[in-house]
Amino acid sequence: MQFYNKVLFILHFFLLFSNAQDVRQVVADTPKDMILKVRTEDGQNLCYSPVFSKGESYIYLDYCSNKLSKARYDVFGRISFEVNGNYLCLVAPSSVTGIDGKSTQSWDYMHLSPCTLNDRNQRFMIKNSKIFTNEGNLRIKHYKYYAYISKKSSDKENHELHSEMKSWANLRAAPATLSFKTPIAWPFIDRFQWALYYLQNNKSVPDNIVELYYNSTNGHIAQYYKESGQLYCLTSNQKKTQNWNWVSWEECKDVVTKSDEKHKWSFLSPHENDSMIIDYLGNILRLSAYGVNWGVPYTIKPSYMPKDTSNAPKEYFTISHELGDWLRFVNANLADELNVCPASGKQTDSKTRVKRDIHPSFKLEDEAWQRRLWQIARSGSNNESEGIGICGTCLLQTMQMVLEILNDTSVRNDGEGYLFPTAHMRDPFIAFRQRYPGLSFVLETQGRFEESARYEWAQMQTALGHSALGLVGTFLSNYVITGTNMLNESQLDIGVQSVLRSSPGSVWINFIYTINPQTNELEGHIMPVIRTQNGMVYVTTNFPDISFEQFRQRLSRTINTTSDVRNRITNNGTLNLAYTQFIQVSRRYFNPIVLSVSQNNCTGEGPSRRGSKRKPEINLINQCDTPSKRCGLLESR
Repeated sequence: MQFYNKVLFILHFFLLFSNAQDVRQVVADTPKDMILKVRTEDGQNLCYSPVFSKGESYIYLDYCSNKLSKARYDVFGRISFEVNGNYLCLVAPSSVTGIDGKSTQSWDYMHLSPCTLNDRNQRFMIKNSKIFTNEGNLRIKHYKYYAYISKKSSDKENHELHSEMKSWANLRAAPATLSFKTPIAWPFIDRFQWALYYLQNNKSVPDNIVELYYNSTNGHIAQYYKESGQLYCLTSNQKKTQNWNWVSWEECKDVVTKSDEKHKWSFLSPHENDSMIIDYLGNILRLSAYGVNWGVPYTIKPSYMPKDTSNAPKEYFTISHELGDWLRFVNANLADELNVCPASGKQTDSKTRVKRDIHPSFKLEDEAWQRRLWQIARSGSNNESEGIGICGTCLLQTMQMVLEILNDTSVRNDGEGYLFPTAHMRDPFIAFRQRYPGLSFVLETQGRFEESARYEWAQMQTALGHSALGLVGTFLSNYVITGTNMLNESQLDIGVQSVLRSSPGSVWINFIYTINPQTNELEGHIMPVIRTQNGMVYVTTNFPDISFEQFRQRLSRTINTTSDVRNRITNNGTLNLAYTQFIQVSRRYFNPIVLSVSQNNCTGEGPSRRGSKRKPEINLINQCDTPSKRCGLLESR
């Protein structure tokens, strides 16, 4: 039997590997940066030179010399310059292009700003040695030696690339950074107003969006000063011995130095466009909505949070749609959950959505599926599992059940699995860590925060709700996650009615927090809930000793009332319900980033399960499947 199982495993792996081989990938070219040399209509050989004057940045056609900044034409169609350790990209004025703004001018000067993946004004095409904006209808010219674009083709002072630049123009160079422009905002809500405030320096400002720049490769969150080309990074000043400290903004470079840790930030437990932000020591970024220092950001140890309750502190911040999509993309790549790879490079309708209830092949009354769910539920041991952070065996089993129900066209064999191979009396986290080391690291980071965080009871309900959404979103980054808030015992009916009002075939995840009457400690459990034609069905998790007949009997129980749900999740009243949350996995999420970015070696586990299991790196970005082999930039939403 062991030999037979090994043969099946090898055959299964071979089929997955064979399916993955249909993906042809070409990594972006090694950069060969050059001073950008052009030839003017009157025969002059001049070079692009970034200059800063009168509070703005420009491109000046200067005499060529080795002192000028070198340029790169990258795989995303951007023209970047290294200026004093920062990578600044050529930007077409939105006042002319109408991209990310209204077209109000017939002509305007070119500028520079930090290179980002979500600014389409930074994308250019080169045709017949001439540089055009992304649409190919606006050509870069010069007026008094300053580069500009104009809607009038009759405007003079043309120039084109010098013949020496031919190989440079044909290179699809690796990008210098993988950065996003994004606000970092927080909502202020009271009975008089609802407003968004944006971080800017050491304060919060209303109304006008303040764009910051997040560099995903080094963790910098920076403000850009266009009058000098300098970046000033959000800086953590908190020492290990301190409970909290104010942040500051210090000059920084895209080119990282050894002492750069204090500028490094990570986004923690993101859900849609809201996220916590932590520094390199795991301290959380926070601010107060009231008081003398309202809106001034600071960092705080998670364990010190119960003592920081005055003036309505906030630690969840709103970020751009594009950055939210990027965080989804990173987790999906770590989990081999990308729909396609390599990227096609073509932007399609991002509003396209694919509804995803249970797969048509899934039948809860089918004995094969019942046995498969039973195999997952008993994949654990009676000994305490290692877990990952606060992620216990029940969560990992729930995620595997949900993913197989939503995706598998046939029932898997015992010993296989979407996230881990099922095996009775074996800790599933051991195999999960080996299979998805990058995703495990992300979950462990979330877990360390949750384990060290301390909340007053009044804050606990909201904090647990955010945590649940963040955990599910990390596992199911390719799905739309919706649901209730974390509910207390008196609000249970709200969650039950949400499930019962959903269509048959809907898949839900129920987070349950109870108080053990013997220890008075808060305990958590998680189970999938399937909305059938007749009501709600709970799928048992983390029960190594349950027999198949016992498991089938539990699956046959359909629930239609709040009292029945209360009995089910409190073990017939032997536990005291504290909180519960119902999260629906409603549909596949169309992430436009998969059309623009992919990491080399992303064959993954076959169609619709692409990924490299690594965080994106600039030297591993693929070329795209377009005639030019370049990739489109993301559209703002």
